[in-house]
Amino acid sequence: MTDQAKLRSSDGFTMWYNSKTMSDVIIRYGKEGERTFYGHKILLASRSRWFRAAFMRSFMEANAEEITLKEDDPEIVELMLKYAYDTWTPMGLFWDNKHTSELLLDCIRLLEVADKYDFPLLRVEATLGFQKWFVIYIHELAKQDEPDHAPFCKMIGEIYKLSDDDRRRLTDYLVELMADDTDLRTLVDRGHVADVFKEAAEQVAEFGKDMLIACINGFLLNK
Repeated sequence: MTDQAKLRSSDGFTMWYNSKTMSDVIIRYGKEGERTFYGHKILLASRSRWFRAAFMRSFMEANAEEITLKEDDPEIVELMLKYAYDTWTPMGLFWDNKHTSELLLDCIRLLEVADKYDFPLLRVEATLGFQKWFVIYIHELAKQDEPDHAPFCKMIGEIYKLSDDDRRRLTDYLVELMADDTDLRTLVDRGHVADVFKEAAEQVAEFGKDMLIACINGFLLNK
């Protein structure tokens, strides 16, 4: 057993994931609350300030043995709960057979729930995941003769629906990446990838503005 595996084993939280054993709260999620998760207040409260407040009677849900999470994508809620019980596992290992553009969208949606449920560790992990897969995604686009613009445009649109802090975190990363990573900028400058960026800038005005400001700043710095 590796050192990391030993640590995870001794940590012991994964064995309690969705386990009725010692569960003291039921979390219902999905459109009609049709999905059920057997949770443990002490662990969830240690991960999420929202859950901590709920369990400490700051909200109406505090006295209930059940909590319903409303208006959230059930797959994303499931990922959040998995990560709450297993912060040792890199987020990417929770996904199966997904395209890189879908992984990026999931990272953005995880940032949404991390913000909603005040889950700092998840916010960090989702941001790191986005940064990792974005670079991979650009390289994939560069290899395609006729890349599909829609996934990239959708991703950019979703970024600009995030809270101001999370949006800036991702857009600042994109701007810095384009400014500092010469190899990646060369890929983006190629016709097909550049066209994808242009269409996203046309569809999402704020993205176009941010990219224009970045270009102007880069020009001024290089004068």
